[in-house]
Amino acid sequence: MEKAQTIKFYSNKEKPYGCFSNFSAHPILLDDKTWPTTEHYFQAKKFSGTPHEEELRKAKTPGVVASMGRDRKRPLRSDWESTKDEIMLAACRAKFTQHHDIKKILLDTGDCYLVEHTKNDSYWGDGGDGSGKNRLGITLMKIRDELKGYKPETDLEKDLHELLYTNCSLKDMHKTLSKLTSSLEKNIISFDSEDELYTVASKLLRNLGFEETKKLCWRNNSP
Repeated sequence: MEKAQTIKFYSNKEKPYGCFSNFSAHPILLDDKTWPTTEHYFQAKKFSGTPHEEELRKAKTPGVVASMGRDRKRPLRSDWESTKDEIMLAACRAKFTQHHDIKKILLDTGDCYLVEHTKNDSYWGDGGDGSGKNRLGITLMKIRDELKGYKPETDLEKDLHELLYTNCSLKDMHKTLSKLTSSLEKNIISFDSEDELYTVASKLLRNLGFEETKKLCWRNNSP
């Protein structure tokens, strides 16, 4: 399966994709307050509803607030692991809808696969070798879909979209698609018709930057 071009980013000083970094100097208005960067918002929300939240919001730089947020002497909210992805999504969505110059940069990436490339983070980044979850890159691609006006038209398309965006690291994308195909062949996933499934999946894959491929045809099209 041929994959679309990959764009790697990390430092906020890189051109033109430094704006994809949470350290980029793009203030956001969210929760009735202005946050100097998305990093400020993300780190402060680890301590939502406490004096620490405002203290982090006022941190001088994103580097400083990142260090403050990782300080485990502060009382991390108990639901952090289950809410951190939605908080990152909200912050990045605000950033790319409130700043039209970087909204254009994000949209101009087309169908390229976006990767935060760093060995320092295997959750938000790719771990440096593609083994990481790349959640920041995936979050940005999800926002790019929203900005394009992409909306799943059926429950099946919504489920496929969620499966690919939620469970895939850069290295696992092909594995996930293979598992999906295997499940379809074993009738683990139900659908109204194979023609409907092929149409929906093909549209989704093109939206995610993949080319249609005969390898993803269903039983009645198999060689």
